[in-house]
Amino acid sequence: MLNLGALEEVCKRSMKLGTFITKHGGIQSSRAKAAEKERVLKALAIALFTRTAIKHTGVDEYWTVHNNVSAKLAPPSALLNGAYEWIVYTNLSMTGGRVYLKTASIIDPEWLVDLPYFSDDRLPMKHDKSTYRQENVKKSLDYARAAIKAASESHALASSSRLFLCFGFAPVDLGPEIVRVPFWGVSSTLTRSDLQVRRFLKSVYAYAAFLMVILRDDIGDNLCAVADCQRSS
Repeated sequence: MLNLGALEEVCKRSMKLGTFITKHGGIQSSRAKAAEKERVLKALAIALFTRTAIKHTGVDEYWTVHNNVSAKLAPPSALLNGAYEWIVYTNLSMTGGRVYLKTASIIDPEWLVDLPYFSDDRLPMKHDKSTYRQENVKKSLDYARAAIKAASESHALASSSRLFLCFGFAPVDLGPEIVRVPFWGVSSTLTRSDLQVRRFLKSVYAYAAFLMVILRDDIGDNLCAVADCQRSS
């Protein structure tokens, strides 16, 4: 059995040690950076993925995702009145006829969607087996999946939108807003869209084909023909 007096003495000595180190060791207290905090919360989400809860209609009231238990945040929680959509918790406790979530932390549903535990076929269904017990859980996870997909597509487009190709001395720059194609004094500006980018790539292939002919036949005068072709396109 733990001795209460010994535990209190350990706490006092720990506080004194912390004060001494801060005063004489040149160590200043600091807050964790946002990226570090997110990594910690993401680790908690993965570690406690079976103990997740989603916001319900009441104030500080949640429903556990897979067990469908209605519970409130514990009174000492720092998340009170925060209206956070998803949380993880360490355990449930009952006090005064109410179920409380202990040691809760905020999480993002995007951190959970890749886990098999949150696949559609693992979500709890009603007795008719045709509707989900918590439709808001399904909607939230679907929204998170869509957000991840949109972010991935946006990142891929952003990565491909900074291509610098060189034809002779003419770079081709696909910027984030427009496509500008300077080519031996002939410039074309397009608003960026999938169709226009495809047309642009076709023109790139045409330029490459012309260059191959020019280099093969060694007739540099045909540059004018390339420019005329670009104007007509």
